[in-house]
Amino acid sequence: MRHYEIVFLVHPDQSEQVSGMIERYRNMVTSNGGQVHRVEDWGRRILAYMVDDVHKAHYALLNIECDASTLAEIEGHFRFNDSILRHMIIRRKEAIVEQSPILAAKIKEDEAEKLSRERKMREDLENQGDGDSEESEESTAEEGGNQESRETATEENAKADKPAAEEGEGGADTAEQVPEESEMISGGAESREPPTEPEDTETPGRNEEEEAK
Repeated sequence: MRHYEIVFLVHPDQSEQVSGMIERYRNMVTSNGGQVHRVEDWGRRILAYMVDDVHKAHYALLNIECDASTLAEIEGHFRFNDSILRHMIIRRKEAIVEQSPILAAKIKEDEAEKLSRERKMREDLENQGDGDSEESEESTAEEGGNQESRETATEENAKADKPAAEEGEGGADTAEQVPEESEMISGGAESREPPTEPEDTETPGRNEEEEAK
């Protein structure tokens, strides 16, 4: 058996089928007594030039050890599968198992993108928190202004009610004084009444003298 490295490009609209294709080719190799030394899914990558009116493709890599018949069977699948845009088979001297530079770069890019998303999410949360705090401060300031307005209105109402209360107290004093004046008037009226003339009182002796005459 010989060692081969296979790279195939799948149409971007059929990216979900890549994992199934890789598993099918793995079974083809192992069922004929071969071995699969390395499998890598590189994902979608930009093409150097357009192929079948597409500028991207889904890349996959296989390093296998198999016989010539198994390799011919795999190559036949590549040729008659419309989802596969291009394929390339290279003979290797030995099995390659270490990670490829392309996959290492992809992992690094994915990690940087993940960190960027997390940073953006944290910034959005912080901005949202700042916005909520500003709204709460504005609402607090507005409530404070309303409280001051209510206190001012209460003070103005108290000032307006104070003269009215003083007028009410003055009216009550006047009302209390009125009966005294009326009593004084009634007392003067009694003092201005003419004195009654004393009634004539006849002594008993005088009346007897008048009768004897």
